[in-house]
Amino acid sequence: MKSPMNSASQQPQSIARSILVYTSICVTSLVLAVAAVLVYDAKQPEIAWGAAAQFTSGQSIFIPDPETGYRARPNLIAVSDSPALSYYTNARGARTNGPGDAVPAKVDFITIGDSQTVGYGVASDETYTSDLARETNLVGLNFGVSGFGGVGSLLVLRRELDLAPRVVVYGFWEDHLNRNVRPCLESGTPFCIPRPSVTLGPSGPSIRLPEDPVSALTRAKLWFGDGKPPFVKDFLASALRQWSFFAAKFDRTRAPEELSGEDKIEA
Repeated sequence: MKSPMNSASQQPQSIARSILVYTSICVTSLVLAVAAVLVYDAKQPEIAWGAAAQFTSGQSIFIPDPETGYRARPNLIAVSDSPALSYYTNARGARTNGPGDAVPAKVDFITIGDSQTVGYGVASDETYTSDLARETNLVGLNFGVSGFGGVGSLLVLRRELDLAPRVVVYGFWEDHLNRNVRPCLESGTPFCIPRPSVTLGPSGPSIRLPEDPVSALTRAKLWFGDGKPPFVKDFLASALRQWSFFAAKFDRTRAPEELSGEDKIEA
Protein backbone atom coordinates (compact mmCIF):
# COMPACT_ATOMS: atom_id res chain seq x y z
CA MET A 1 0.00 0.00 0.00
CA LYS A 2 1.39 3.39 -1.05
CA SER A 3 1.83 5.99 1.60
CA PRO A 4 0.08 9.34 1.24
CA MET A 5 3.51 10.97 0.97
CA ASN A 6 4.52 8.81 -2.03
CA SER A 7 1.20 9.49 -3.74
CA ALA A 8 1.63 13.22 -3.24
CA SER A 9 5.16 13.17 -4.70
CA GLN A 10 4.09 11.16 -7.74
CA GLN A 11 1.17 13.44 -8.63
CA PRO A 12 3.32 16.33 -10.00
CA GLN A 13 5.36 13.82 -12.02
CA SER A 14 2.18 12.40 -13.51
CA ILE A 15 0.96 15.87 -14.43
CA ALA A 16 4.33 16.70 -15.98
CA ARG A 17 4.29 13.52 -18.05
CA SER A 18 0.75 14.24 -19.24
CA ILE A 19 1.71 17.77 -20.25
CA LEU A 20 4.77 16.43 -22.09
CA VAL A 21 2.71 13.81 -23.94
CA TYR A 22 -0.02 16.27 -24.93
CA THR A 23 2.55 18.88 -25.98
CA SER A 24 4.38 16.30 -28.10
CA ILE A 25 1.12 15.27 -29.74
CA CYS A 26 0.20 18.89 -30.49
CA VAL A 27 3.65 19.75 -31.87
CA THR A 28 3.76 16.60 -34.01
CA SER A 29 0.27 17.28 -35.33
CA LEU A 30 1.22 20.87 -36.17
CA VAL A 31 4.39 19.79 -37.97
CA LEU A 32 2.49 17.16 -39.96
CA ALA A 33 -0.23 19.69 -40.83
CA VAL A 34 2.33 22.24 -42.02
CA ALA A 35 4.15 19.57 -44.03
CA ALA A 36 0.87 18.49 -45.62
CA VAL A 37 0.09 22.07 -46.62
CA LEU A 38 3.55 22.54 -48.11
CA VAL A 39 3.36 19.25 -50.01
CA TYR A 40 -0.05 20.21 -51.38
CA ASP A 41 1.20 23.67 -52.33
CA ALA A 42 4.34 22.29 -53.96
CA LYS A 43 2.32 19.86 -56.10
CA GLN A 44 -0.04 22.51 -57.42
CA PRO A 45 0.53 23.82 -60.96
CA GLU A 46 1.63 27.35 -60.16
CA ILE A 47 -0.16 29.85 -62.37
CA ALA A 48 3.12 31.62 -63.06
CA TRP A 49 5.16 28.52 -63.95
CA GLY A 50 4.52 28.72 -67.66
CA ALA A 51 5.19 32.42 -67.97
CA ALA A 52 8.25 32.29 -65.74
CA ALA A 53 9.68 29.32 -67.64
CA GLN A 54 9.83 31.52 -70.72
CA PHE A 55 12.70 33.37 -69.12
CA THR A 56 14.81 30.57 -70.59
CA SER A 57 13.34 30.19 -74.07
CA GLY A 58 15.23 32.79 -76.03
CA GLN A 59 14.24 36.35 -75.28
CA SER A 60 12.50 36.84 -71.94
CA ILE A 61 8.86 37.86 -72.12
CA PHE A 62 9.31 40.18 -69.15
CA ILE A 63 11.36 43.23 -68.29
CA PRO A 64 11.60 44.93 -64.88
CA ASP A 65 9.18 47.73 -64.09
CA PRO A 66 9.40 50.11 -61.10
CA GLU A 67 5.61 50.25 -60.63
CA THR A 68 4.33 46.80 -61.53
CA GLY A 69 7.49 44.78 -60.79
CA TYR A 70 7.60 43.37 -64.30
CA ARG A 71 5.78 43.86 -67.58
CA ALA A 72 5.65 42.40 -71.07
CA ARG A 73 8.61 43.35 -73.23
CA PRO A 74 7.59 45.81 -75.99
CA ASN A 75 8.05 44.68 -79.60
CA LEU A 76 8.59 41.10 -78.44
CA ILE A 77 8.96 38.23 -80.88
CA ALA A 78 9.08 34.95 -78.93
CA VAL A 79 8.49 32.11 -81.39
CA SER A 80 7.64 28.60 -80.20
CA ASP A 81 6.90 25.34 -82.02
CA SER A 82 3.36 25.71 -80.66
CA PRO A 83 1.34 28.75 -81.78
CA ALA A 84 -0.24 28.76 -78.31
CA LEU A 85 3.16 29.44 -76.74
CA SER A 86 4.36 31.97 -79.30
CA TYR A 87 4.23 35.47 -77.94
CA TYR A 88 4.26 38.80 -79.76
CA THR A 89 3.74 42.34 -78.47
CA ASN A 90 3.51 45.80 -79.98
CA ALA A 91 5.39 48.93 -78.95
CA ARG A 92 3.23 49.30 -75.83
CA GLY A 93 3.66 45.71 -74.69
CA ALA A 94 0.14 44.60 -75.61
CA ARG A 95 -0.11 41.02 -76.91
CA THR A 96 -0.72 40.82 -80.65
CA ASN A 97 -1.55 38.09 -83.16
CA GLY A 98 1.74 38.37 -84.98
CA PRO A 99 5.10 40.14 -85.10
CA GLY A 100 5.36 43.74 -86.18
CA ASP A 101 1.78 44.76 -85.41
CA ALA A 102 1.66 48.51 -84.89
CA VAL A 103 -0.36 50.24 -82.21
CA PRO A 104 -3.67 51.14 -83.91
CA ALA A 105 -4.53 54.79 -84.35
CA LYS A 106 -7.94 54.17 -82.77
CA VAL A 107 -8.62 51.82 -79.87
CA ASP A 108 -12.22 51.03 -78.95
CA PHE A 109 -11.46 48.90 -75.90
CA ILE A 110 -8.59 47.47 -73.90
CA THR A 111 -8.46 44.40 -71.68
CA ILE A 112 -6.47 44.15 -68.45
CA GLY A 113 -5.94 41.30 -66.02
CA ASP A 114 -3.75 38.22 -65.59
CA SER A 115 -2.88 35.05 -67.51
CA GLN A 116 -6.54 34.41 -68.27
CA THR A 117 -6.70 37.75 -70.03
CA VAL A 118 -3.37 37.58 -71.81
CA GLY A 119 -4.24 34.00 -72.78
CA TYR A 120 -1.30 31.94 -71.62
CA GLY A 121 -1.65 28.51 -73.20
CA VAL A 122 -3.68 29.65 -76.20
CA ALA A 123 -2.82 31.55 -79.36
CA SER A 124 -3.41 35.29 -79.30
CA ASP A 125 -6.30 35.07 -81.76
CA GLU A 126 -8.05 32.65 -79.34
CA THR A 127 -8.08 35.02 -76.35
CA TYR A 128 -11.29 36.67 -75.23
CA THR A 129 -9.83 40.00 -76.36
CA SER A 130 -9.64 38.72 -79.94
CA ASP A 131 -13.07 37.05 -79.67
CA LEU A 132 -14.61 40.30 -78.47
CA ALA A 133 -12.99 42.26 -81.28
CA ARG A 134 -14.34 39.81 -83.89
CA GLU A 135 -17.84 39.67 -82.42
CA THR A 136 -18.20 43.45 -82.15
CA ASN A 137 -16.05 44.54 -85.10
CA LEU A 138 -14.19 46.83 -82.69
CA VAL A 139 -10.47 47.44 -82.22
CA GLY A 140 -9.06 46.18 -78.93
CA LEU A 141 -5.69 45.70 -77.27
CA ASN A 142 -4.75 42.97 -74.79
CA PHE A 143 -2.75 44.32 -71.81
CA GLY A 144 -3.12 41.26 -69.58
CA VAL A 145 0.01 40.08 -67.74
CA SER A 146 0.42 36.67 -66.10
CA GLY A 147 0.46 36.87 -62.30
CA PHE A 148 -1.14 40.29 -62.02
CA GLY A 149 -3.98 41.11 -59.65
CA GLY A 150 -6.24 44.11 -59.41
CA VAL A 151 -3.48 46.49 -58.26
CA GLY A 152 -1.13 45.74 -61.13
CA SER A 153 -4.01 45.86 -63.59
CA LEU A 154 -5.02 49.28 -62.26
CA LEU A 155 -1.51 50.65 -62.75
CA VAL A 156 -1.43 49.27 -66.30
CA LEU A 157 -4.80 50.87 -67.03
CA ARG A 158 -3.59 54.29 -65.89
CA ARG A 159 -0.67 54.12 -68.31
CA GLU A 160 -2.84 53.27 -71.28
CA LEU A 161 -5.63 55.79 -70.76
CA ASP A 162 -4.08 58.10 -73.34
CA LEU A 163 -5.35 55.60 -75.93
CA ALA A 164 -8.83 56.89 -74.99
CA PRO A 165 -10.63 53.53 -75.08
CA ARG A 166 -14.41 53.71 -74.85
CA VAL A 167 -14.53 50.49 -72.80
CA VAL A 168 -12.15 48.79 -70.38
CA VAL A 169 -12.62 45.07 -69.71
CA TYR A 170 -11.07 43.79 -66.49
CA GLY A 171 -10.64 40.01 -66.37
CA PHE A 172 -11.27 39.40 -62.66
CA TRP A 173 -11.14 36.15 -60.77
CA GLU A 174 -11.23 35.50 -57.03
CA ASP A 175 -7.50 35.03 -56.47
CA HIS A 176 -6.97 38.68 -57.33
CA LEU A 177 -8.24 39.45 -53.83
CA ASN A 178 -5.24 37.53 -52.45
CA ARG A 179 -2.79 39.00 -54.94
CA ASN A 180 -3.87 42.52 -54.08
CA VAL A 181 -2.39 42.16 -50.57
CA ARG A 182 0.53 39.84 -51.36
CA PRO A 183 3.72 41.68 -52.36
CA CYS A 184 5.26 38.56 -53.96
CA LEU A 185 4.31 36.66 -57.11
CA GLU A 186 3.21 33.01 -56.76
CA SER A 187 6.17 31.99 -58.88
CA GLY A 188 7.43 28.77 -57.31
CA THR A 189 10.69 30.45 -56.31
CA PRO A 190 12.16 30.67 -52.78
CA PHE A 191 12.63 34.41 -53.19
CA CYS A 192 10.19 37.23 -53.77
CA ILE A 193 9.41 38.37 -57.29
CA PRO A 194 7.83 41.68 -56.26
CA ARG A 195 4.57 43.17 -57.46
CA PRO A 196 2.49 46.12 -56.22
CA SER A 197 0.12 45.46 -53.34
CA VAL A 198 -2.25 47.19 -50.97
CA THR A 199 -0.83 48.00 -47.55
CA LEU A 200 -2.14 49.77 -44.46
CA GLY A 201 -0.31 52.91 -43.46
CA PRO A 202 -0.91 55.72 -40.95
CA SER A 203 -3.25 57.46 -43.40
CA GLY A 204 -5.11 54.31 -44.46
CA PRO A 205 -4.81 51.88 -47.38
CA SER A 206 -2.38 52.75 -50.14
CA ILE A 207 -0.37 51.06 -52.89
CA ARG A 208 3.06 49.74 -51.97
CA LEU A 209 5.26 49.63 -55.04
CA PRO A 210 7.59 46.65 -55.61
CA GLU A 211 11.18 46.60 -54.43
CA ASP A 212 14.24 45.71 -56.53
CA PRO A 213 12.46 44.22 -59.58
CA VAL A 214 15.69 44.07 -61.62
CA SER A 215 17.44 41.67 -59.22
CA ALA A 216 14.27 39.60 -58.83
CA LEU A 217 13.97 38.94 -62.56
CA THR A 218 17.67 38.09 -62.78
CA ARG A 219 17.28 35.51 -60.01
CA ALA A 220 14.14 34.15 -61.67
CA LYS A 221 16.00 33.56 -64.92
CA LEU A 222 18.66 31.56 -63.06
CA TRP A 223 16.07 29.63 -61.05
CA PHE A 224 14.14 28.54 -64.14
CA GLY A 225 17.29 27.84 -66.13
CA ASP A 226 16.49 24.13 -66.33
CA GLY A 227 12.70 24.36 -66.46
CA LYS A 228 10.41 23.56 -63.55
CA PRO A 229 12.42 22.44 -60.50
CA PRO A 230 12.07 18.87 -59.18
CA PHE A 231 9.64 18.21 -56.35
CA VAL A 232 12.18 18.46 -53.50
CA LYS A 233 13.37 21.83 -54.76
CA ASP A 234 9.77 22.87 -55.26
CA PHE A 235 8.87 21.79 -51.72
CA LEU A 236 11.65 23.91 -50.22
CA ALA A 237 10.60 26.82 -52.42
CA SER A 238 7.04 26.43 -51.16
CA ALA A 239 8.19 26.58 -47.52
CA LEU A 240 10.27 29.70 -48.08
CA ARG A 241 7.56 31.33 -50.18
CA GLN A 242 4.91 30.76 -47.51
CA TRP A 243 7.26 32.21 -44.91
CA SER A 244 7.87 35.29 -47.07
CA PHE A 245 4.11 35.84 -47.39
CA PHE A 246 3.71 35.42 -43.62
CA ALA A 247 6.55 37.82 -42.85
CA ALA A 248 5.30 40.42 -45.33
CA LYS A 249 1.80 40.26 -43.84
CA PHE A 250 3.05 41.24 -40.39
CA ASP A 251 5.80 43.57 -41.54
CA ARG A 252 4.97 47.03 -40.26
CA THR A 253 8.49 48.45 -40.51
CA ARG A 254 8.32 49.31 -44.20
CA ALA A 255 6.37 52.46 -44.86
CA PRO A 256 4.07 52.43 -47.89
CA GLU A 257 5.09 54.30 -50.99
CA GLU A 258 4.19 57.95 -50.73
CA LEU A 259 1.66 58.54 -53.47
CA SER A 260 -0.36 61.49 -54.61
CA GLY A 261 -3.91 62.03 -53.38
CA GLU A 262 -5.47 60.34 -56.42
CA ASP A 263 -3.39 57.22 -55.75
CA LYS A 264 -4.75 56.77 -52.25
CA ILE A 265 -7.33 54.02 -52.01
CA GLU A 266 -10.60 55.07 -50.50
CA ALA A 267 -11.65 52.83 -47.62
